[in-house]
Amino acid sequence: MQEGTHGACGMPVHVKCRETAPRIVEHPSDLAARGDQPATLRCRADGVPTPTVTWYRDGQPVGTSRDDAGSPRMLLPGGSLVFLRLKQGTDEGIYTCVATNRLGTATSRNATVSVAALRENFRLQPGDLVATAGQALELPCVAPWGHPEPSVTWKKDGVALDLTSGRHEVSHGKLRVAPARRSDSGAYVCVATNPAGERESRPALVSVLEKPAIVRPPSDMAAATGSTVELACGTQGDPLPWVQWHKERGDLPWGRHEVDREHTLRLYAVSPADSGTYVCTAQSQLGTAAAMAVLRVEGRRRWHPPGWGPSTGDHLWGSARVGGPTPAGARPCPSRPTSTVLGAAEPRPPRVP
Repeated sequence: MQEGTHGACGMPVHVKCRETAPRIVEHPSDLAARGDQPATLRCRADGVPTPTVTWYRDGQPVGTSRDDAGSPRMLLPGGSLVFLRLKQGTDEGIYTCVATNRLGTATSRNATVSVAALRENFRLQPGDLVATAGQALELPCVAPWGHPEPSVTWKKDGVALDLTSGRHEVSHGKLRVAPARRSDSGAYVCVATNPAGERESRPALVSVLEKPAIVRPPSDMAAATGSTVELACGTQGDPLPWVQWHKERGDLPWGRHEVDREHTLRLYAVSPADSGTYVCTAQSQLGTAAAMAVLRVEGRRRWHPPGWGPSTGDHLWGSARVGGPTPAGARPCPSRPTSTVLGAAEPRPPRVP
């Protein structure tokens, strides 16, 4: 038992407290710090009476300002060791904290002290990348040599990436984004950090492009002879795809079609010969997309006056839709008729013998 006014127990006069052997309540941890900055190696012990703390480096006592006023090391009242300037070589090593009172001694766990270092050059820098939307993009990065080993994070357009989004993952320095979106385009920087400082890679420019897609495909159509037909083809993609129309097993009608800026195909004065399957194709360096539509052109039945046949020419004097009746009262026009075949000779009445 110990008695005192306000002794080691901190109790009033004539109050006795129980003496205890030293016990380490806070062990030191490995320490790596820059050589030009202060660093603290923590240790805390309790016991009654209050134990005396001594530090050892590689088994040898460490001199502090308690022993030498000019020492770059200070021993705090609680037992922690402060390095005013951590020096490579002379301060590096394995440290232990030893607490002693008249009842015994307690020794802490070992802690390694080292001067942190981080070289300038990355062992592997990320490079510019062109990625496809919907797929994964990966940017490799190997940090500069450092002690301790530097951690790696990433920035996009100067802002730290949010790794909680579920699409971003960093493994062994490599950044993986899946699935990539067009909004992921930008400048990416790999950041290496340890107690010695921070290093940034050169920016890697990432462009996320989009495969061609047909977002407004053409629809199957039925049209009357002589009418104008429009087949739509709305596309998207980055870069903008090259859009082309063609007809399966045939050619687009020469001189009677056009494609506007919206990639809509127009067919003028259509005839049954224009019936068929029309295909819209969107193509870029990332791939090809296609859509098709079937056009059916309804023909007209041609009516000929009595006495006329194929030898006299195939000209339209009257007309009716396929499947419909011949117009009632249809007669040859007494005046000169107009041909529906451009450039054909006009018919003449047969001679009476």
